[in-house]
Amino acid sequence: MAIKKLSKRTRVSAVIAISTAFFLCELVVAFQTRSLALYADAIHYLNDLLGYVVTLVAIIISERSGSPQDLSFGWQRSTLLGAFFNGSFLFALGLSIFFQSIERFIKFEKVVNAKLVLIIGAVGLALNLVSFAFLHEHNHGHGHGHGPGHGHGHGHDHDHNGHTQDAHHHTHGLTPHCKKSGNNELVKNGGTTTSSATVLDEPSPKASCVDIEADGTTSPVAATDSHSEHRHIVNISKPPLGDLNMLAAKFHVLGDIAGNLGVMVAASIIEFVPSDGDNKFYADPAISLAIAFLIFATAVPILRESGTILLQSAPTGVNLVDIKHDIEKIPGVHTVHELHVWRLNQEKSIASAHVVVSDPDMAKFMEKAKTISECLHAYGIHSATLQPELIKAPLKPTGCQISCGSGMCEKLTCCSVSVSSDLGHD
Repeated sequence: MAIKKLSKRTRVSAVIAISTAFFLCELVVAFQTRSLALYADAIHYLNDLLGYVVTLVAIIISERSGSPQDLSFGWQRSTLLGAFFNGSFLFALGLSIFFQSIERFIKFEKVVNAKLVLIIGAVGLALNLVSFAFLHEHNHGHGHGHGPGHGHGHGHDHDHNGHTQDAHHHTHGLTPHCKKSGNNELVKNGGTTTSSATVLDEPSPKASCVDIEADGTTSPVAATDSHSEHRHIVNISKPPLGDLNMLAAKFHVLGDIAGNLGVMVAASIIEFVPSDGDNKFYADPAISLAIAFLIFATAVPILRESGTILLQSAPTGVNLVDIKHDIEKIPGVHTVHELHVWRLNQEKSIASAHVVVSDPDMAKFMEKAKTISECLHAYGIHSATLQPELIKAPLKPTGCQISCGSGMCEKLTCCSVSVSSDLGHD
């Protein structure tokens, strides 16, 4: 469709123009007919209009090539911040409609010229369908899938119109027909190894993600080697919700559509359903109450998802204890502390860790770092900062070897001692 070729900025701008025109029209008719339902729907449009403006501003900011020096990550979280504000607008709107509906049950208002209200509702429905077409887009989510008994896998989930299709799944691992070639040996837990060119009848349940080369050095395994000793073999990812900022704008339109339908149903009941009393006027608050709950159902997921990312939470399904377990299984790594994993936005995850080793050879640590990066990649983390800490081999690490200081410094570190100690135990 031609609409799909338009940029997000153009599509949101078109929706703002449509919403502004209809808001003014609906507000005028609401005053003429003295319809509180139509007036509430107009206020609904005003809230949504503000939400669309927030969406547009977030898109414009995210498209900036440069950023101030104090924004070390640039504007990458601008759309996420816009989504959070949009979700807040939606939730506030739902509360407003909810309380207005309760008030209508106590003291109902008679609608004048319900037929005109019905016409305006139909026009609004048509315009909102056009707006939805401008905002709707196909979501292509990229996930990392790891099934039991398999090595490192990549899954691409394509979501078309709400239907998820696993179009591609490439899994790599040691199968009954897989052989180890060359002089490499697969390290197993406990120090035992398999000889080269040996057919493995079953994938090793305790295989590490490093190889021992002919000279005794370690290196990351190839893509065809097993990671079955590591806990990242469990499928930890799921298709993302899509661009939260655009999704919030789309939910605004869906809320408008629901409001239009509610206005039309209420106006139809008032206009066409025969009634001796005023009971038919209760249709208006009843439908408004249903719309309020629908808005809550759309606003809460956006607030929850954007809010948890802004709180720098780990990606859904990623367990820091599992990551720590995997890294400490790498030969030469004594322990890991100050491990942090957080999401910069919906697509990008970042990790940092202090890695305690006893080998002073920096070249060998670089090999371990490559292996750690490979393990983090399996969790969908593609940017990591690793700080090596050196100890003497017979000794056990008693704490962080590189610290800022004591006293006030301990209070100003990113994590409390209790959090770090809890993470250190499997």
